[in-house]
Amino acid sequence: MIFSFSARPAIQASSFDLLDFLIKKTAHFVEYFILTLLLSFSFKKTTSFSLVRILVYSVTIAMIYAISDEGHQTFVPGRDGRLRDVIIDTTGILTSSFVVKKRLK
Repeated sequence: MIFSFSARPAIQASSFDLLDFLIKKTAHFVEYFILTLLLSFSFKKTTSFSLVRILVYSVTIAMIYAISDEGHQTFVPGRDGRLRDVIIDTTGILTSSFVVKKRLK
């Protein structure tokens, strides 16, 4: 799903639209929050890893995907990869790992 959204060409607005910006950046946070949750619960259900290992693997995989996704966007018309988006993705990833840690403790 993340790859599909990232592969859509961007339509450039003639002016900055704050609401559009907030929706898109919230989507970044939420998609990576969910990805990290899914990874964590998948590791929990299919392995006997410790909670620390589950979190390390989940965060690492999600962060690698966030970085590679921004790289992917540099090939999509009207899009570009941004460090800001990786930082927002990482915020979602780390928030999710905090929730998982509290839930699986």
